[in-house]
Amino acid sequence: MDKKKQALKNSRASAHNAFFKCRNRKADKDFSRQRSLPFAQVLTMILRKSVKPLQSMVNEAMQAAGVKSVPASAYTQARHKLRHTAFIELNQTAVVEVMYADGVYKRFWGYRVLGVDGSRIRLPTTEELVFDRNYASYELLAELTQQQRAFATARAMLNLPKTLRVRFVRVRLDTGEWKVLVTSLLDEQLYPTATFKALYHLRWGIETFYGILKTRLELENFSGISVESVKQDFYATLYLTGLESILTADEQDSLNQRLTQHPQTVNRGVAFNILTSSPP
Repeated sequence: MDKKKQALKNSRASAHNAFFKCRNRKADKDFSRQRSLPFAQVLTMILRKSVKPLQSMVNEAMQAAGVKSVPASAYTQARHKLRHTAFIELNQTAVVEVMYADGVYKRFWGYRVLGVDGSRIRLPTTEELVFDRNYASYELLAELTQQQRAFATARAMLNLPKTLRVRFVRVRLDTGEWKVLVTSLLDEQLYPTATFKALYHLRWGIETFYGILKTRLELENFSGISVESVKQDFYATLYLTGLESILTADEQDSLNQRLTQHPQTVNRGVAFNILTSSPP
């Protein structure tokens, strides 16, 4: 089975799996009866990422499901029974495992390359903020204090080494700018300095990814202000971007093989519109 079919199959199977539902609901009694808004339907409605008025979104989603609509307040109550971990698990089983389980993916020097960068996300204005360990830094805590925001965080107690052996690599970009990279790849014969420019260029994909999250999928347009609602929207968006990448990969490969003056790309706006209008 190809990756596109497998990703869709895993998504649909998880959404309707009883064990998946039990793992990702707030309480044992939640979604235990046959109601107008069962677990899979609520999951799908969150994935629609609609910016329309809430009642309009509910009406459209229920019509697409072929069932009678319900008040927007009923949907709001139902989504509070669903844990955001459902989307984390969906992303793992339908995106990460499908993409990497067979070992068939591009590598650099035999490594799977992961681009990592930071970005700011505007959260709904609330009275307090709770975040987990490893998020705390002087800059973050100082900014929250300046904004007179209440916060609570766990302080990580990590047993890290006091010294590190690393290699500094100096590369010149196409703009003429020099960059100094720090790497744990110490062997200059296996990992030549000249090749690090190509490796560094690969990280720019993360910049495009942030643009997609914030513009195409309007990540910062949260559908609720509670912590759970924000987490649902965030992880649902990550899942959708991964799924879209798998579903459009073959088409993008075909475009890459065309000899054109400028690189061609899949119209991701159209792709996301189709995906959010009819989530798997």
